Amino acid sequence: MSSVELSEALIEALTRAAALPRDLPVAWPPANVPTLDRDALAEELRRTQCLGRGPELAIVALAEAGDAADPALRAELAALVGDEFVELSERPGSVAAALKTHVFDGLRVVDGARALQVDWLRPHLRGSEGAVHIAVRWSDGDVQQRARGWVRMPSYIADDLPLAPNWRARAEATLRSALAAPRPGYPESIAGALLQALIPEAVGGRAGWLLSRGIKLLGAGGDRPLVEAVAGERRHALHVMSVRHEDEAPQYGLLRWLVRVVTHEGDELVDIHEREVFVRSLAVEDYLDPAPTDESVARAAVEAWRAAAQEYLARGDVAADVEFLCHGFLRASQPLALLATWVAEGPPGAAPAPSPRARLSEERLAAAARRVRLLDEAETDALRESVDDQLLAALELDGWTVLFCPCHRPAPGTFQEDRIALCPPGGEFETILMSDPWNGHVMPIDGDAALFRIVARFWRELLDRNGLGVVFTDPRAADDEDDEDDEDDDEEASAGSTSLRAWLEFPPSDYLPPFPAIDWRVYDRSEDDFIADFSFWADGPFGMSPELQARFEAAIATHYHAYVRALIDPELAPRPE
Repeated sequence: MSSVELSEALIEALTRAAALPRDLPVAWPPANVPTLDRDALAEELRRTQCLGRGPELAIVALAEAGDAADPALRAELAALVGDEFVELSERPGSVAAALKTHVFDGLRVVDGARALQVDWLRPHLRGSEGAVHIAVRWSDGDVQQRARGWVRMPSYIADDLPLAPNWRARAEATLRSALAAPRPGYPESIAGALLQALIPEAVGGRAGWLLSRGIKLLGAGGDRPLVEAVAGERRHALHVMSVRHEDEAPQYGLLRWLVRVVTHEGDELVDIHEREVFVRSLAVEDYLDPAPTDESVARAAVEAWRAAAQEYLARGDVAADVEFLCHGFLRASQPLALLATWVAEGPPGAAPAPSPRARLSEERLAAAARRVRLLDEAETDALRESVDDQLLAALELDGWTVLFCPCHRPAPGTFQEDRIALCPPGGEFETILMSDPWNGHVMPIDGDAALFRIVARFWRELLDRNGLGVVFTDPRAADDEDDEDDEDDDEEASAGSTSLRAWLEFPPSDYLPPFPAIDWRVYDRSEDDFIADFSFWADGPFGMSPELQARFEAAIATHYHAYVRALIDPELAPRPE
């Protein structure tokens, strides 16, 4: 049975919402309304209310109910939907601010007896997922048709942009075009065009300068290469041909670089490669702040970057081939990010001293290393039987037990790939870390990557100081090997071998050698790992029930933070806002 209790008023509201179809318009009011299975609906709401996109039917029902709905019904629907504006920009006069005030509701155009109206348009954003839901109405005399749909949210950069001054005229033109079409269009297409109408048509401010004058200072579009690299007998020259800024609302701000690598052997031209690559976006502030009037700092930034780039490409740990120049080099060196930072703030000063929530003292670490023990095979087998059948190893310290389950292969229908669990003295185990199997990053229970780095270092030190070399085979690497030839079995078997200590580094899968740290604001490698700064239970992709979310929230204090205070730092500070 589901834990979601549904009132009769809620069932009626959801039923009316289900009668409003997606994509294809139907006569309104409808001749028939669907019959919803109460138990199936309750289970669907229980499963989806914790997802970032929210339960779609409840979002529609809340919009259909309107402001005049019974307060109790609105409260019940809102509890299922969650806050539709969580993490949406608060900037006054912005695109997001306009969406919050429902500027499109009731927008209508008329052509004789025919009309097209936006009944409502609602943004819904939580975590990393977001959508904009819309309902539109076509009228022809007394005949009416309605349909609904949804599109992706504008990007976080687009949300923060100032509202286009001519947005209403552009929005009405969108509706007129849709009304003039020979048949009703899809609501998704109308919604996408309406969102685009909110966004300024030209890229302005410092961003506009960076994407025009700035990239020319870097050498884009000219004969001078961005950098040159020598690899054996070959000499590679990397040219930036152009930088294209994505203007469509969902991808607004994405940068596509058209690059060309020209390769010579001696004086002979042997190859030319051209590719379009994605490079990180500019900051929101670059779109809002004015363009620079003095280029001297920008020129100094370009020269500093060029010198560091040539130093970087000459290093022995950098494979300066065509593939690396087209992809890894631009991600590591971030030329436009450095230029933007210097133009906005000037050259770097001294880096600020770190202020961690917890400190790992040598005295406490040495004492813990003398008391810790690795559970033996019999104890580990017992925990595999009672807690997790894919447990690799466990450490016990002062009655606390930590379970390490790397490369976890859970049952079908679940998603966690990596797990760490904690058990206090005399208590029960709770998971304090999971990984996102689609993206690879690991997520600590409290969403604080900086604190978890200290905890992970604590565990690595305990292993190192006691010579506890727990070795295992990464099944993901073994899967890759299965696809290769079996000519060298011994070599293949060792290729997937790793250690618990190495796993606790949580390295990114696409590690890049660090670029020279000529600016701590741009090239900070203190977080050169795959630890995410958000939690698996509140912000992750797993869609956990409210009951399970509440359990994990409680375990932050009873398990994770209690462990840190007991064994690492009793003065654990609150997380800064």
